[in-house]
Amino acid sequence: SQRPGSVVTRDELLREVWKQPFGGSNVVDVVVRGLRRKLGGNAWVIRTVKGHGYQYNDTES
Repeated sequence: SQRPGSVVTRDELLREVWKQPFGGSNVVDVVVRGLRRKLGGNAWVIRTVKGHGYQYNDTES
């Protein structure tokens, strides 16, 4: 992450990852859900910040 601990909005993820507003913020939610599934017991590294977006955590809280 370029900004560890910072909250990243769904719109920022759409712009930075897909380089366009592709399919709406639901696309981000679906991809994050898949990432968490793949991370298994380490899914805590992606925290949802309700109403704002997502945050990368490098320590379990």
